[in-house]
Amino acid sequence: MLYNQLLDNGFVIINLLNVDEVSYFNELCQKYLKTDQQDFISGSHFLSKEENAFINNELHKTIKSKVQVLFPDLELLGGTLATKKKGKSVLKAHNDWDIVNEKSYNSYNLWISLVDTDKYNGTLGLVPNSHLWQHGHRGFGIAGQFEQFTNDFVNLGIEPELKAGQAILYNHKLIHFSRPNQKDEARNVAIIGMKDKAASLQASLSTDGQFIETYAVEEADFYGFNIENIKQKPLISKEPVVTQKLTLSQIKKLYQQHLSEAYKSTNQSSSSFIDKIKAWFQ
Repeated sequence: MLYNQLLDNGFVIINLLNVDEVSYFNELCQKYLKTDQQDFISGSHFLSKEENAFINNELHKTIKSKVQVLFPDLELLGGTLATKKKGKSVLKAHNDWDIVNEKSYNSYNLWISLVDTDKYNGTLGLVPNSHLWQHGHRGFGIAGQFEQFTNDFVNLGIEPELKAGQAILYNHKLIHFSRPNQKDEARNVAIIGMKDKAASLQASLSTDGQFIETYAVEEADFYGFNIENIKQKPLISKEPVVTQKLTLSQIKKLYQQHLSEAYKSTNQSSSSFIDKIKAWFQ
């Protein structure tokens, strides 16, 4: 049932960590995410290779057996810790890189809240069913389609209130965003990738703005992401960059076309969400 919900809506919310596990990973956040240079801090961006490996191993040790029970057809990839401090940092609306052949497989992020989250401290905002839209390659040097419509998606999307230890597993194709943290307490999270077990990894990039090249890679190639090294890997495809961008009108059409009955029905969705939808189409 959980997996079917994941396929249908593009995300699912699960209970994952117990109180002691939440406390432990908050301690790691306090230890490793100390910089005051910015509001949002991800360990994968500035920690050493050894520190990142330690955090990744701790996440795997804690959650691997749990997700194997919940999602036996998926496997874990690399993980990290991140924090959003009180400030102005906004995660613009986007969908993540395509790291598998999305014509046949899916990949995901597991976003684990280490504190109670809501829209006032930057919970993860989601656009339901947007993983079903038409999505091309996404990766290094490839301009996103949705950042310019961030305000529209923030006003429309759902922003689940999570308890510490709960997690959102979402498809990399799903459009998501996050508001600034307005609270004094840091919004600590753990984030770990997942994919279909049968899927091979790939990386897409554009270095000339004219073509998108997709290469067969290993998980280790994403750490540090050296372009020259990636280009030594087997080339899967080379396609022209699509220069025509979606308009807001086209996005609304896609949204209306793919929104599931679960989110159209006031019996299964909050009236406030239905009001958002009606306002968006006025």
